[in-house]
Amino acid sequence: MEEEIRAVAEAILCRAEEAGFVRIFSHYDADGLTSAGILCNAFLRKGIPFHTSIVPKLSPQLLQALRAEDGLILLCDMGTAQLDAVLEQLSGKNIVIIDHHAPPPPNEQPPQLPRTLETSSFSTNATNEHSSALAAFSPSVLLNNTVAIFTSQEVEGAGGAGRAEEASEVRDLVCEVPSITLLNPVAVTGKDEDAFCAASLAYLVAKYLGNNTDLAGLALAGALGDHQQLNEGVNRKILDEALNAGVVSARKGLKLSGESLREALLFSTDPYTELAGSPEMVESFCEDVGVPAEQKISELTEEEQRRIADALVALLHTPHSHEERGEGESEKEGTRNEAEEEAESVSEKALRLYEDALFGTTFILNEEVIASAEEFMRIIDACGRFGKGGIGIALCLRDESVLEDARRLHRKFQTKLVLELRRVRESRSSAASAVKEMPNLYYFFVRERGITGVLAGILARYIFVDKPVVVLNTIGKPENETKISARCGTLLKGVVDLSTAVSVAALKVGGFGGGHPSAAGASIPAGTEKAFIEEVNRIVGEQRKSH
Repeated sequence: MEEEIRAVAEAILCRAEEAGFVRIFSHYDADGLTSAGILCNAFLRKGIPFHTSIVPKLSPQLLQALRAEDGLILLCDMGTAQLDAVLEQLSGKNIVIIDHHAPPPPNEQPPQLPRTLETSSFSTNATNEHSSALAAFSPSVLLNNTVAIFTSQEVEGAGGAGRAEEASEVRDLVCEVPSITLLNPVAVTGKDEDAFCAASLAYLVAKYLGNNTDLAGLALAGALGDHQQLNEGVNRKILDEALNAGVVSARKGLKLSGESLREALLFSTDPYTELAGSPEMVESFCEDVGVPAEQKISELTEEEQRRIADALVALLHTPHSHEERGEGESEKEGTRNEAEEEAESVSEKALRLYEDALFGTTFILNEEVIASAEEFMRIIDACGRFGKGGIGIALCLRDESVLEDARRLHRKFQTKLVLELRRVRESRSSAASAVKEMPNLYYFFVRERGITGVLAGILARYIFVDKPVVVLNTIGKPENETKISARCGTLLKGVVDLSTAVSVAALKVGGFGGGHPSAAGASIPAGTEKAFIEEVNRIVGEQRKSH
């Protein structure tokens, strides 16, 4: 991948020099903010002028606005799912996309471009449904399953014989003609992996822009924000590099964030405990484990942290879908059917996942203004979701003056989450449960703004673990739009593909969507919610049957 990353970095330098500045647009979550933050740092050090905007999505309105941009347009953590619209509306613009989302479903029609695109001799043959969809856009170059280059100008095949020669041809191509360069291994290979994210790819690009190894902590925070694995693939390579350079340190401990134990427990939503939002329960819990509530998390001994984690596991309520059997049921009679055995197996796996979420390896960011990687990630994520992406970028630029405002936003965000989680918890035992169940999913209408995706993830990981969770947000949106976030937990990995389910269902009702197999989102017309949910339920049911 190194030659391809180098080609993208050189394309950015070449086009930025020609245009005079870079216009960055990035997604508002932790991965998007750290992606943009990495590149902002790299451009500052390189003396490249830039202007950064943090946005919730690459909407049709934003695409229209981009047509007036004259500089190099750099899209981070988005763009692939909207590739058809990008190619259609921004043909001829200099655009670089750094992303890790899946392309549009293969059944969507490719855009009608003003000029016919020709495929050079570097093109590869599509081998799966995602790359088939991508091939419909006729990329001019697919280099080593990593970089796709689209251009509205005809490109003559070079017929290079070796990899170095091909890479040289690509660097020449991306610098010489207006084009859209897509850095996204997922889009080309069709394999949606959790071993790299947009921030990971942005960091690899930044390394070719200068001495930027100290930015590795930002890449890891982005990966944590997308709940990715750090022990394999690109993320593992970055982690090893960061550890060896002293940029990041690792230690065993609680995966709770907050200045004090009281604050950590009171606002803990990921990992989620039912102590969240209950000051009386938090005080009682701290007394029971023998640790002062005001004790700083950073000053707890490993033994104290382990004791707290064990006590939290002991408090854990059985997940919603696997409640204890009542009197007279089959286990009491000495018989067990296959469904009950499977339920117990799932419950045991969920418990182990919860234990891992509470206690394990944590990371210290030695170069950033917030040392805890988990806390840094959650704080900048809250900034972005509240429309204060500038504060999140400032934290990535190591501006300590915004810390107080950032922490205030994080507390406000956690308070909203806690209120919604309490509503879910308190309604579960009633007939009017806030979360509705269908054969293949759960769905929930949120009452708080700005927390849709995060709330869906918490519900899927810690409460409703056996089926995907779809959260719908009609609060504060345009009258004609409903925002969708769909999530599923680790237990459904490889069984359900929410990216396909959500994007196909959204398209059917006149909306658009995409994402990853375990985390996807969409925008749909108001009034189509019932039809959308029914379609997602149908598609997920087919996916589960075929597994």
